[in-house]
Amino acid sequence: MTAAEGSALEAGRDVEPIAGGLQRRGVRRGRQADGLRHFFASTALAHGIPIHEVSRWLGHKSIKTTVDVYGHLVPASWDRCRTVMQTALRPGSPMA
Repeated sequence: MTAAEGSALEAGRDVEPIAGGLQRRGVRRGRQADGLRHFFASTALAHGIPIHEVSRWLGHKSIKTTVDVYGHLVPASWDRCRTVMQTALRPGSPMA
């Protein structure tokens, strides 16, 4: 994950203020950064943000990393794809 200006997150500058709030809410120290990344990626993907964008924001060198870790969180895309294909192949469809 990157900071607002696109640089890598720094523990003291970027993560610690958020981590303090999580710790006050009972989240164990040492897990906050990973938890924040996972929460960010999972929430973004669940709300339809394209996986290639999430991959870039997380700073993954390859989209394969993102797909391997988070790909299971985008099953709705298969449903949308199936609907598009069924509509496109329907007799009388402008695409058929």
